[in-house]
Amino acid sequence: MNRTGLAQRLSYYVLSLFPGTYAGILAAFFVIGSVLALGIPSMTVRTAIMVPIAWALVQSLSIPARSRGAALIMVTSIEMAVLPGCALLYGSLFGPVVDSCFQAKHFPLSWLGYAKAMTVPTLVLCGLVLAVNPLVMKPEKRLKSSPSFARKD
Repeated sequence: MNRTGLAQRLSYYVLSLFPGTYAGILAAFFVIGSVLALGIPSMTVRTAIMVPIAWALVQSLSIPARSRGAALIMVTSIEMAVLPGCALLYGSLFGPVVDSCFQAKHFPLSWLGYAKAMTVPTLVLCGLVLAVNPLVMKPEKRLKSSPSFARKD
């Protein structure tokens, strides 16, 4: 996905669908992380895809590198590369551990069963992160951009 640029094109497309505000950008990273978690089981690879996109976004919006706004986007992009995958059996580091524990005790564990148990807590955690991060890392000023910023790149 990285070599062909598919992940980056997909991400910029998703970013273009959301408002050009901090809340819109953070929500877009949640969607991007969720979509990538379906196809890329490794949190590290998802992070390696999303962080350069987040950094390019910070630069294209002319957000100062050492500002709280840049920190908000960068930290949230990393969290959204990791957290949405927790709802999938092999989308996080602890999924295979849980699977092996169930297998050792001869209890069946299906992908759907795992997702049924983990989706709500994962969504709650993602929602909390998306709500609390802007409060903790309150940007110095509002963004003045439209969703077309992602279409230009």
